[in-house]
Amino acid sequence: IFVGIKSESNVKDNVEISTERMNLYYKYIYSMRADYFFLMYKIFKKEKFKDLYLYWRKRLVITEANNIKKSGIKKIQIIAIGDRLTCDICQSTDNIIMDVNDFLKNPIIPHKNCKSDLGCRCEIVAYLEF
Repeated sequence: IFVGIKSESNVKDNVEISTERMNLYYKYIYSMRADYFFLMYKIFKKEKFKDLYLYWRKRLVITEANNIKKSGIKKIQIIAIGDRLTCDICQSTDNIIMDVNDFLKNPIIPHKNCKSDLGCRCEIVAYLEF
């Protein structure tokens, strides 16, 4: 229930703001879970923790891609961090531009065979053509 709303457009704005906050909440939860399982993998060296890390990291990236798609943007760009801890696998996908629907069908990050001590840190960003 919205209190103090005087117009229909105001209701729509509040619903969009609520959806935006919920998306940020899910992104935070997915990120925290991914970080937790990566830490567990590093401590205990069990593959099940690495698989759980990859699962939550992939959910985070797919959520981002869906948000980009909902905003009407058609393409994404994959960004590797590019520091000394970035592995060759991640570096090879840096600056790849692809259709957001193709990415959602076959997400190519996070890389399962990433060699970085910090895990795959590749991100996606909206790609705008001018």
